[in-house]
Amino acid sequence: MSSIASEIARRFGEAGHHWLASVIDLVYPPLCALTREPIATGDFSGQAKQRLLKFSGGNRCWRCASEVGPHLETKSEGCDLCRDTSFAFQRVLRLSLYEDELAAACRRLKHVSGYRLATALGNLLAESLEGELRELNVDYVVPVPLHWRTEWHRRYNPSQVLAKQIANHLDRPLLSHAVIRTRCTSPQHFLSMTERRTNVRNAFKMSGDSRVKGARILLVDDVMTTGATCHESARVLRAAGANEVFVVVLARGGPRRDHALPPIP
Repeated sequence: MSSIASEIARRFGEAGHHWLASVIDLVYPPLCALTREPIATGDFSGQAKQRLLKFSGGNRCWRCASEVGPHLETKSEGCDLCRDTSFAFQRVLRLSLYEDELAAACRRLKHVSGYRLATALGNLLAESLEGELRELNVDYVVPVPLHWRTEWHRRYNPSQVLAKQIANHLDRPLLSHAVIRTRCTSPQHFLSMTERRTNVRNAFKMSGDSRVKGARILLVDDVMTTGATCHESARVLRAAGANEVFVVVLARGGPRRDHALPPIP
């Protein structure tokens, strides 16, 4: 995206991104959202899509979506990484592991120019996990919020863009501001596992949206590592009366499998 386009996006936020994307689509041929090469249709070239989904297969923990060995039953207690950790959410779904092309794509989402990529990845996430997402039978889709200062700097919330595509795909209402981040926390990727828990503790609150009471909520974020951010967001949703909270993320990162997750207070 050119410097002029970036400035438009910065000044006008998500509305600016929508307007800019529409103009670009009219003037220029479609480009792959990952590689920027010309494509006939869709969001990604066939090769780019394969690279993004490189680690999407294999066995995963039903509870925390981390990679596990074959023939391991994880639905009741979780895996050896999460079974001793209490979460406020019931289950995690993920597109793939935080590796290679998908990890690089997730890092690009932190910048203003990542808006179109976020939209494309949201569509890929919804399409790839459609069956599992529909089985959850959620009532509402809720993005993990950014603090307003961070969102002002980026001019959009990647999790909200992902959530919007999923909500549209599932034909479920999007509650964009049901959860609010009350303080500007340090970036999680600079912190240890234990520090991540402390960093986001009590960093969220409800906006007062009563629709979550008794509802099944799908919470959306870009990356999950320790689960601390999703846990804190789910905790305030449950405290407000949500019946169940499920999580879906683009990528599942995490500590090495010989290091268990620290307990959540």
